[in-house]
Amino acid sequence: MARVTGIGGVFIKSTGDHKALAAWYEQHLGITIESWGGAILRWPEDTADDKGLTVWSTAAPDTKWFAPSTASFMINYRVD
Repeated sequence: MARVTGIGGVFIKSTGDHKALAAWYEQHLGITIESWGGAILRWPEDTADDKGLTVWSTAAPDTKWFAPSTASFMINYRVD
């Protein structure tokens, strides 16, 4: 049976300006926002081949990316 080995991504749908939301996280929580608008969080103690990457990003309020869900966030798991 497949097993969850970590968090692959955390995605937040903004209720307003998603770039401003990402900037808030950068300023107040120290998340480094990359040029593509999201962050890569690394977990060096993870022994998996990808060294425990987690992608973090905000999305515009009108994104269709989460469809058909109406949730305001999405979590993707890393699975073996």
